Amino acid sequence: MQPPESSKVVIKYNIIHNEDGVLLCMWEPAPLSDTRVKPFLYMIRHRLASESEALDLLNHYLSSYQ
Repeated sequence: MQPPESSKVVIKYNIIHNEDGVLLCMWEPAPLSDTRVKPFLYMIRHRLASESEALDLLNHYLSSYQ
């Protein structure tokens, strides 16, 4: 079952290069509230050897939401 078009999940990401490879961060944004002190529902971080590996993982992750 897929959610209605108006409730599409938005996933943001950032790829950060470092001396060991890259860090892929993915998160689902959410507004701050009295109980939510960070502007996201969740955040996932993966350390990978290269940007191409990060993009492959990102594409795989995003395809699971379609």
